Amino acid sequence: MGIEKKIKAIGFDWNGVISHARATDFQNSASKLLNTSPKEFWDSYYKFNRLVNTGVLTFNKFWSIVAEDLGRGDKFPALLELASNRPVKSVDQGVAETIKSLKRKSLKLGLLTNATKETGKIIRNTDVSKMFHTILISSDIGMIKPDPYAYRMFAEKLGVEGHELLFIDDTKRNLTSDIGITFVEYTTLEDLLNKLKEYNVL
Repeated sequence: MGIEKKIKAIGFDWNGVISHARATDFQNSASKLLNTSPKEFWDSYYKFNRLVNTGVLTFNKFWSIVAEDLGRGDKFPALLELASNRPVKSVDQGVAETIKSLKRKSLKLGLLTNATKETGKIIRNTDVSKMFHTILISSDIGMIKPDPYAYRMFAEKLGVEGHELLFIDDTKRNLTSDIGITFVEYTTLEDLLNKLKEYNVL
């Protein structure tokens, strides 16, 4: 038996949901390169993340600051190369097929992701991006998830109320809003499909 809630629109995150670029994979590689713990790396990353994902810092400057913050400024060139080669264009075909199926059901679909302007350009040039009614990149709108205004803008662009929106993200800290959005934490494609069926959208 499905969950009785009328969903009219579905939103997706990019990295870790549509893209194969899992955040934890990069976290582990970067922390190993910098000889620090994954937690220490992530703490530094999120300390300055808002600045690059809202367009205040350039991509290069952001990684320079992170390296310096962790006391490994000498590793900046290698860290920049690692970050530049993240597979943001690598699309999970199972998720892409799921998006196609949802589009055939006349649901409004959107993408809201925390990303730099450089990554945003790459995302907009992928085939899967053409299936979305709206795409919001944090560096373009000057806000990052879980900023409530970012979610409100997203719902407005899709033309739905917050309680009519289901949003899929793989980062726990992003799964919160004050406008009644239903959140699904992405772990595996199989789990996602089961949850979409529970909400009677697939």
